[in-house]
Amino acid sequence: MDTAGYLDKLKKGSKRGPHNKEQALADQIWTYFEKRLHFARIMKMIKEKGYRATYEVFNDVRQSDAENHLTLFIWRMKKEKVVWDEKVV
Repeated sequence: MDTAGYLDKLKKGSKRGPHNKEQALADQIWTYFEKRLHFARIMKMIKEKGYRATYEVFNDVRQSDAENHLTLFIWRMKKEKVVWDEKVV
């Protein structure tokens, strides 16, 4: 089988979407940066910083006038301070 036929077969079989909202956000970020950032690294950022903080940083980066959005996103995620709400049980 040639590679084009094999790739078509793979594309047809992979119609499953993301399993949760974190993976959906990671997929959105991954495609926005044209797959230059590893998906696993994006998932790690979401797990460490939280869904809301990552989403806010991503929206700020998208709306900015920066030349290199990827570098700005990584820098902002590194500098993002996480404040976890304490749950009263």
